[in-house]
Amino acid sequence: MIEIHNLDLRNKTILEVGTGRGGTTLELIELLKKFPSAKLITSDIIDVKEELMQFCQGFMNVQNRITFIQSDATDLNSIPNESIDIIIVNYTLCAINSIIGKLTMAINRFFHLLKPGGILLIEEEYPIESAKTENQCIWADKWRMLKTALISSGNLPFNEIHPDQLTQILSLLNFIEIEKEDGLNMLHHSEILPLFEYQISGSISSNGDSYLEKGLLKWAGKIKKKIEKLEFMEIPYYRLSAKKT
Repeated sequence: MIEIHNLDLRNKTILEVGTGRGGTTLELIELLKKFPSAKLITSDIIDVKEELMQFCQGFMNVQNRITFIQSDATDLNSIPNESIDIIIVNYTLCAINSIIGKLTMAINRFFHLLKPGGILLIEEEYPIESAKTENQCIWADKWRMLKTALISSGNLPFNEIHPDQLTQILSLLNFIEIEKEDGLNMLHHSEILPLFEYQISGSISSNGDSYLEKGLLKWAGKIKKKIEKLEFMEIPYYRLSAKKT
C-alpha cells in the first residue's frame, strides 16, 4: 500500500482535492518542510483561501510553494493535463458522490491531470450500512440523522461509496496497481462532539416545519448522549492507492 509519508517528494507536485477544514492540508504542509523542491496545490469547491493562509502563518518557508484553487473537482481547468505527480482525496469523494455521475467524472479528471505513473491516494469512511459493532452503529446513526436533516432542508447528503465499487470505477478508467487497506479511526468523544455540533448547525435549517426540526434536534440529542458515554468512537474507513498507466 502506497503511503504519502513514505514517498520521495523531491521535485513533485501534489494536488489535494478537498481542502475542507485543513486537516490533511496541514499534514502535507509538514511534508513540504522536508522536501524544499515539492509543491502543493490544494483545491475546494468553496473559497477557503483565507483560512489556508492562516494555516500557513507558522510555515513561512513553504508559503510560496502552496497554491489554492477554488474549483469543482470535475473541472480543475486551471491545472494542465499530465502536470501532477500525486493526487490526494481524503473524505471528499462522499461529497462529490452526492450528485449521480460526478464521482466518475471527477476520477476521470484526476486521471488526465496525473503524469504517466502518477499516484492517486484516497481515504474515505465506509458506507454506514457497513457498521459491525454497537459502537459503529452509533457512528452510523449519527450519519443517518445528518443525512435526514440535509435532505429535509433541501440539501444534498454525503453519499459514501464502497471500496469494491470504487475499485471497479478506477479499473474502468485505466488506473492500475489498485490496492486497498482497511482501518478504524478511534476518536475520543471530546473530538467527536464539537464536530457533531458543527455538522448539526450546518444540516438543520428552518424549513417552516417546526415539528420536523424539533424531531431532528431530539434525535441529535439522543445521539450526543450516546457519544458522551463512549470513551472512543469507532469509525471504519479504507484507503485506496492507484497508479496511472
